[in-house]
Amino acid sequence: MPFPGDVRPEYEALAHDFRALAAPFDLPVDASLERDLVLVAASFEAIDRHVDATPDAADRGLLCASILTALREATGGDPGRAELAATLAAIRARLVDLGVLDEFVSHLARFFVRSEALRGTASAGEFVRCVLDEARCAAAMALLVVPAAGQARFFRFFRVLSEIANLVDKVHDVRDDWSRGEMAVQPGIFLHVRLVAAFAIRLPALLVLARRPFHLFAWGAKYVLPGTTNRELPASNSQVTSAPMTRR
Repeated sequence: MPFPGDVRPEYEALAHDFRALAAPFDLPVDASLERDLVLVAASFEAIDRHVDATPDAADRGLLCASILTALREATGGDPGRAELAATLAAIRARLVDLGVLDEFVSHLARFFVRSEALRGTASAGEFVRCVLDEARCAAAMALLVVPAAGQARFFRFFRVLSEIANLVDKVHDVRDDWSRGEMAVQPGIFLHVRLVAAFAIRLPALLVLARRPFHLFAWGAKYVLPGTTNRELPASNSQVTSAPMTRR
């Protein structure tokens, strides 16, 4: 089932990012895989956009539950969210073809739980744990469409990179998230130290796993540097799309 409507240029760029990350591991990204990655990225963005636009926690919980049900049972969904329903139908059809629907839904359900915990916690430590768990869930969902044969090292690399990407994203965005009322923990020096420490702990593992660390640095610089326009892609308030292939 094709993706509903025109594919936005951001998603083509995101799939190209994945190709660059996979190349040092001799993981080919053919046209079919690229289409799958574009569909996953577009699905993440659509889910994020609708969830983030729902300010009430109870309503947000109902929306998340309806998204999971639409994926599990192929329900029509909310007619007021036709674009989201079409996107969910498209990704569901592809996940069924690949035999990974249940795993995708399981990771997404955990993501919703951790994302809601991130919004409500007043603990800097719990906030960082939620950031990391969000990234693991997003990476796991993206990797479900990637052939796993012989790619254990790349999969480990991608998971660590996803954690680091989400940490960097939060370092840049916590003050804006706080000002919009999207988090309860205050974005002071203590929170920033916890985020940077988590980044520093994971960086050596990432460099060990990377086949071409200098190329990785060159690729990542545009996302790490503050104020870069390349770091923000489809949705400024996205949570799921913090994994490298699906970065917001």
